[in-house]
Amino acid sequence: MTVSVETQCLILGGGLSGIAAGYWLGDRSGPVLERNPYPGGHIHTWTKHGFTWDEGPHVQFGRHPIAQRFFRRLGESNYLERDAVILNYWRGHWIPHPAQVNLFPVPAEQRRQYVESLLNAKSRSDPGALDEAANYWDWLIAAYGEEFSTDFPLHYTTKYWSVHPREMSTSWLGPRMHLPTRDEIVHGAQRSLGSGAHYLNRFIYPTTGGYMRFVDGVIDPRKLELSVEVRMIDLNDRIIYVDDNRQYSYTSLINTIPLPEFIRLCVNVPAEVIEATNGLLCSELVLVNVEIPHELSQKFHWCYVYDEDLLSTRITSYGELSPANVPAGQSGLQVEVYGSRRKPFELPVRQIGETVVSELRQMGLVDAKAEIRFHTRYTKYANVVFDLNREVCLDVIWSWLSDYGLKREASDLDYSPNWDALQPEPLGSVMMAGRFAQWNYFWTHDCVLRAHHLSECLKHNG
Repeated sequence: MTVSVETQCLILGGGLSGIAAGYWLGDRSGPVLERNPYPGGHIHTWTKHGFTWDEGPHVQFGRHPIAQRFFRRLGESNYLERDAVILNYWRGHWIPHPAQVNLFPVPAEQRRQYVESLLNAKSRSDPGALDEAANYWDWLIAAYGEEFSTDFPLHYTTKYWSVHPREMSTSWLGPRMHLPTRDEIVHGAQRSLGSGAHYLNRFIYPTTGGYMRFVDGVIDPRKLELSVEVRMIDLNDRIIYVDDNRQYSYTSLINTIPLPEFIRLCVNVPAEVIEATNGLLCSELVLVNVEIPHELSQKFHWCYVYDEDLLSTRITSYGELSPANVPAGQSGLQVEVYGSRRKPFELPVRQIGETVVSELRQMGLVDAKAEIRFHTRYTKYANVVFDLNREVCLDVIWSWLSDYGLKREASDLDYSPNWDALQPEPLGSVMMAGRFAQWNYFWTHDCVLRAHHLSECLKHNG
């Protein structure tokens, strides 16, 4: 017998976006359906052998008052506020981030070449060169010159995004890539300018419990339904079919699950929409969580690894985020290794972990004779890749969904909306929220702000 549940506003996905949507909607929220037996999605936290790990590194640095209100509700005694210590590892050298204004640790001859590359970059003589860049590689050459771009962002891009920067657009950049002044380049080649030029200088992180602690008690547990597998979505009749002979009919639907998964669950999807969905590119991630029986001599919150011959791409030191994350006198490093269908993993996951441990020893982060343990975690959806097909594919998908209740928004192809400029407006019966549902480069505070915006819009929907 099929059980039918009618609800005003149904939320698909119990990650941060779904949890935040339920929080802002309050009594107006219906059930939040989550496939996993635990909530949180990519902000899920777990403990093993006395170490606390998040599913990928997260810190909270958003300054928008609404995001601040959401995250700081935890109370000052329950989170730590840190000045970010961010490093780059390059050919055996530790360089403060961003590298373009901190080249002083680089050997003299190479340092001279990089400084000349930066000072002679095309954007200095032609400010319009950045706007005219046809792709991310053209932008890098115009911004930093060929020598610096080749040895730094080119290598990191192909590791982190899994594609050559020539295959990427520039629409995702926002504040992420610092454009240095002449003085910053010259002075940073002589002494440390620190991370003041970076967009992320200060952040908060829970004292205990990992990042997931930020959402403790945020959502009514009676509304959060775990281990619920959606089998089919009928947008025409507004019915969600789940795995245990239940179905939910909705007036409004907020989807936070990855857009490709959402489309594949929908009935009667045209071939061109399936083709567009298959055209969306996302990186995959293997996390290697390394338990180290000693403290680190090199202190950082996280670092970027530029060497193209190393699998390690970004490393987060969990004991530096909070001492409670690791046992006393020990250290915990979480290493990210990326792949995608464009750049498949060449090694089994276990061997990736073993290789990463060897790299950490090579980098001097782990003592040569230290006996360590590690475990791995695979994530299918890591980062939305802003390749040159993204906007075309999204436009096809959004246009089709607009026939079934999704209202097109001015920013639905953009990197990120201007949250302060957005005004509540009536939306359709289908709404998307979060990084993977909107196929965007949202930070965690963007997910919270999107959920808040939708809650305000729903007031206008009646």
